[in-house]
Amino acid sequence: MVKSRSLNARRDLVKVDGCANFLHIYPSEVFNKMNYPTLDTNLHHITSSSELEEMIANNEKVVVVCGRMGPMCVPVYGIMELLESEHPDIKFNDFLFDHPEAAIIRNLPEVRRFRGLPFTIYYRNGKVVKATSSIQEPGDVKAIINEVFA
Repeated sequence: MVKSRSLNARRDLVKVDGCANFLHIYPSEVFNKMNYPTLDTNLHHITSSSELEEMIANNEKVVVVCGRMGPMCVPVYGIMELLESEHPDIKFNDFLFDHPEAAIIRNLPEVRRFRGLPFTIYYRNGKVVKATSSIQEPGDVKAIINEVFA
């Protein structure tokens, strides 16, 4: 007979780009011993939900790109890196999609129907004002920035 898993360790099924990915949510004593990598970008790396909450609480304009180092995500990171110098008043960040604490992004109501990575979340005064998914063109991102941060 197989023993059931404890309630502290559960498995969530998330569909991304039409593929099922199992994200393991570990008990805190296991999670604290894990070293999750950061993304290979020049953006500021968010590594925990508390860090994200602090970032959006202490800054008026925040952009978070939550993804992987894949073909749909890398161009978006590049666009954000270029826009950082044009918009010093906006805090541009990345967050590894597979990090357990990135659930704070994955569970937002605004991303519920998203099927492609990355998830790009625009915050103003601590609230989500826009969310997009998948690859973006520089003009699209500039238009969103002008719309939500004007």
